[in-house]
Amino acid sequence: MTLKEIAEKLNLSYSTVSAVMRDRSEELHISPATAERVRKAAKEFGYKPNLAARALRNNRSYNIGVLLPSPRDLSYAVMVADIQHRLANTEYTGIFSFWESEDKIRNATENILKYNIEGLITNEPAYLPKNLKIPVVTYFQEHPAYDFVCYSQQEVAEISLEYLYRLGHRNIGIVYWKNGERVHHLRQIIREQGMREAGIWQIGGTGERCDGLEQALAAGQVPDAIVANNDESAMLIIQYAEKYGIAVPRDMSVIGCNDNWIAQLASPPLTTIRRTDEAFGALLAEILLKRLANPELPRIKYITRQTLIERGSCAECKKKEKVL
Repeated sequence: MTLKEIAEKLNLSYSTVSAVMRDRSEELHISPATAERVRKAAKEFGYKPNLAARALRNNRSYNIGVLLPSPRDLSYAVMVADIQHRLANTEYTGIFSFWESEDKIRNATENILKYNIEGLITNEPAYLPKNLKIPVVTYFQEHPAYDFVCYSQQEVAEISLEYLYRLGHRNIGIVYWKNGERVHHLRQIIREQGMREAGIWQIGGTGERCDGLEQALAAGQVPDAIVANNDESAMLIIQYAEKYGIAVPRDMSVIGCNDNWIAQLASPPLTTIRRTDEAFGALLAEILLKRLANPELPRIKYITRQTLIERGSCAECKKKEKVL
């Protein structure tokens, strides 16, 4: 049933019914009782808005761009699902573009901008055109022109290393995907605390290997503990350790980050950093929707707090000779 037919059924004007279905009843001073009648009738008659017709009529796309690394990384898969769920109850449709490696970011960016998007969520704002005229919310990489949502990279580094220090670990390895802010903080804290950097190894490809670390473990170069960039990397480290007869956490502790659902399924279950009790994807979408509704809002910067989740992949250091 169309809005015109619903209006006739309720003996209301088309403009009134249309305003209610576009969530503008309060703005146009339509009574709550009338608005409720319209919504009830729309549900009863199974009304489904024709979004394509609305976009054409209003000369708008109602498209929201989502530009992120591949959802092969579970953190981004969860984030994408949260974004989609939040947009599902709005007039906007998510258009998604991903990249598998850093050299593909520019192509993914150019691809998403072809869709006449009205807003964008991304974690690589440096690749956006300088004259972009749409609202943008960034994640992970901050940009002064755009709203920003993230957890504190410094706090993640501090929580991870303070915990390992209390357990007696002094010889610390770092596994990372991209040499960014958290790596800088980890290395600085290691120096300041009188700890030793046992090695720094980069995850390669799509996160399925870390050749330098495997070679180090195969050669018997075993750190007291390794700080992983995320839970998936922590699980890869544990697999390498098992391959070379290194018991986690007896011989080496491993700490992850994100607290995805797989963290509890690891063997042993991962000690990790829960970045937030709120869904990041929903936060990103919510802030973008606020910006679209009110472009004049002051710039939004939302930093979540982190929580240490202790499980079974970390233990007290038994290498007494290495404790300062």
